[in-house]
Amino acid sequence: MPEDIRGKLRLLILHLLSESPKHGYSLMKQLERIIGRVPSPGTIYPLLKDLLDSGLVEVSVRKREGKVIKTYYITEEGRKFLDDRREELEHVLKLVKSFTKFREIGGEKLLNALKELGSVLADLSDAEVEKIRNILSKCASEVMEILREVRKGKGSE
Repeated sequence: MPEDIRGKLRLLILHLLSESPKHGYSLMKQLERIIGRVPSPGTIYPLLKDLLDSGLVEVSVRKREGKVIKTYYITEEGRKFLDDRREELEHVLKLVKSFTKFREIGGEKLLNALKELGSVLADLSDAEVEKIRNILSKCASEVMEILREVRKGKGSE
């Protein structure tokens, strides 16, 4: 999960609740779908408690088959909070969309490969290091060239 998004989960949760009431588990699954990773219960439930304490959400509690079911709803105060931060929310949603697209084009595979590389780099031969250096350099150059073209307004549709 990108750092910029991790700090904005509160806004994302309010945004999701503004669409419809949800259970904590449902929120985690929706966040997984849009962020690409499941936020832990240790992240989500303290945020929900904070939102409850702040009056931005309310909770309905009922029992079903011996289990306690909590459904979270955004309050009018929560909607106002979200509206007051509309620009920030739009920025976060744009980040989420960009990260989703990044994953779709293989960015997450690349990140995983780089993490793996970092863990074995000291064990590689000079020839292997040089080969990887060339691959990364070529990849970075080609990506930057595409980005320069896009910035110039010449990117292909």
